Order: sequence, then structure tokens, then C-alpha cells
Amino acid sequence: MLTTSYAPASAPCRRATVPACDPQHETQGSIPPSVDGNLIKLKKGDIIDVGLDWSGWLAANTAEIVSSLWAKHTASPQNPEFEGELTLFNEVKGHSVVVLDLSEATVGQTYYLENTVVVSGKDGGFALPNRTVKRVIHIRVVL
Repeated sequence: MLTTSYAPASAPCRRATVPACDPQHETQGSIPPSVDGNLIKLKKGDIIDVGLDWSGWLAANTAEIVSSLWAKHTASPQNPEFEGELTLFNEVKGHSVVVLDLSEATVGQTYYLENTVVVSGKDGGFALPNRTVKRVIHIRVVL
């Protein structure tokens, strides 16, 4: 009997991580720049969640997500098909997600997705007004 074992993932699959003090370096050659410089690969035919792990950024900036909205970035080469709500987030874990429908996608298609979050919080005893933060992830459809 053949068994396959997988090492535990070091970070949640299909989640790009927003660094605590981003941007830490200048991004070149990527329009628009993705939040972590990586490309998330998704299989053709899947209807699956992707998203951002904001937890490190939120902790470093003493903030919490109040609202979240996903949309196609204006520079996206293709239009993504979204499934369900575009406003899903987990305030406890600090993740924001969206579900993509790749059932009609073509292998090789690329999407740029923009996540706009409104955050609130306190900094050094001062109550700060809500702030709006936007980050982009890149998706590629693979076989």
C-alpha cells in the first residue's frame, strides 16, 4: 500500500502575507506590485478561496479590520469570476478572503485582485480614525 504524506504548511495555503512594515523594499517590474512579490497558482476548474493574511500588519499597527472588499485591480489582464460575497474577513485571525470561480477559466490566465480594508485601532493611547489600506495579489490559473 502506497501512502503519501505532506509536510504541514508553514502558512495558510492560498494566502499572501501582508508584512508588518510593508513595503520594505522597492518593487520593480511588476504592475501592480503584489503584496509579497509572489504569484498564487490555482487549478483550472476549482471554485476556491484566496486571500490575505493581515495578522502581522494588524499587530504591528495596533489595528483591527472593520470591513473588507475585494475587486479586480484596474490593471488586471483578465476579469475574474467571483463566487459569493466579496466582503469576507475573520477579525480574530486577521484574514480577508474571496472565492474565485475558475470553472470556465483558461490555463495561463492571470488576475490581479485588490483587497481594500478599513481598519480601526489605537496607537500609543490615541484613538485613531478609521484608515483605508489597499493591497494586491496576483493569481495564475494552472492545470
